[in-house]
Amino acid sequence: MAGAVDDLRDSLTGDVLVEGDREYERARLCFNLLIDRRPAAIARCVDASDVAEALAFGQARGLEIAVRAEVTTPPATAPSTTAS
Repeated sequence: MAGAVDDLRDSLTGDVLVEGDREYERARLCFNLLIDRRPAAIARCVDASDVAEALAFGQARGLEIAVRAEVTTPPATAPSTTAS
């Protein structure tokens, strides 16, 4: 799978992490520390094109796919969606 992961890395703007990469352990952690998963690869998508490419990669190889969104704005400082 190493060659395939290199192909995925070449096709994404974002990073692709695998076990042994410096940031892999931190990236694989979930907010619930009782969940301990070790995905074969973690695609850090930065745009819709990256998402589409990562999904197509996984689907073409019959891989189990899980999606996790990262929150970039803390809830306490997020703009209100209702008028006061």
